Amino acid sequence: MKRIYSAIFGALLIISLSCEENFSPKQEFEEQYIVSCVIGIGSESSSFSPSLYLTKSYDVDGLNPENGKTDPAVSGALGIIAYKYGNSYSLYEDSTIVYHPTIPDSVIYVHYNRYNNPYIIYSGGNIPVKYQTLQLNITLPNGKKLSSETELPRGIFLEYSYNFPHGITSKIDQWKYGNSWDITWTTEENQIYYSELKLYYYIENGSTKTYKSVEVPLQFVKNGNITEAVYPKFNNPGKLEYKYDALTTVLQNISKDVTDKNSIVIQNLKINITELDKELSAYYSSLNGFMDNYSVRLDEQVYSNINGGMGIFGSYRTTSVTHLVDKTFATSFGYRTNY
Repeated sequence: MKRIYSAIFGALLIISLSCEENFSPKQEFEEQYIVSCVIGIGSESSSFSPSLYLTKSYDVDGLNPENGKTDPAVSGALGIIAYKYGNSYSLYEDSTIVYHPTIPDSVIYVHYNRYNNPYIIYSGGNIPVKYQTLQLNITLPNGKKLSSETELPRGIFLEYSYNFPHGITSKIDQWKYGNSWDITWTTEENQIYYSELKLYYYIENGSTKTYKSVEVPLQFVKNGNITEAVYPKFNNPGKLEYKYDALTTVLQNISKDVTDKNSIVIQNLKINITELDKELSAYYSSLNGFMDNYSVRLDEQVYSNINGGMGIFGSYRTTSVTHLVDKTFATSFGYRTNY
């Protein structure tokens, strides 16, 4: 079907070009200001520190955007983030300065862009998390104003098909409880979720510990002679089904290249589910062409919620829950636990 659409589109394009002698692939230049501000908060977050990037469109000679010589970053703007029924917080301009991690107060690194200028960001700190409309207002150096609104996700509550009393294991009655560990939550309309389940462990070699992690797939499937792992995608399911044999396979595989299995120490399993707000979900959908597993959008413009300009002001929240691995299950592979 996609090939048919492509063929039709290509034919129409050729016809339109042949009928228009003065066709130009460049549109008439129009200056636009572009805002990027995505706020991320965690399960236990009581505050957040936003970072905002502000640039403007630019024209170049020819068709190669790399020919641009002028830095599109905008300096000198005034930014304010405010709750609709609460306090206002200023955003302060700064270049991205990174202090040397091992030599405090001595060496400073400044990140430079391809124009040999420091990256410019507008940042603010310790804004309390509240569940009401969050507003963004920007006044540009020329007096032009940009604005937007979003609402922080409230987080989700997870429920499980089986509550393990002594840690997660595949050694349960699967005839009675099923062959998968199901994780469910209530979804919000028009919001996208991204999920992952990770196993954390370390390998001991004398006094040295090498920390590692591996993502657990939903399942392994056979594709001819090849076994492929299937992982969650960005979507709106409200349910994850982790096959118990996938967990068993992951635990077996972590010692493939390790001679001494007893040197592997299992720490925990952690579920991370990231909830994109409606604005960020719409933006992601416009870039990736879908809002669910069944629809495809053609000629979809990139979503923007910036009044007076372009870009995105959105937020996401990651809910993280840690579970132990059943000790007997872990030791059955020859591993140890640190609990």
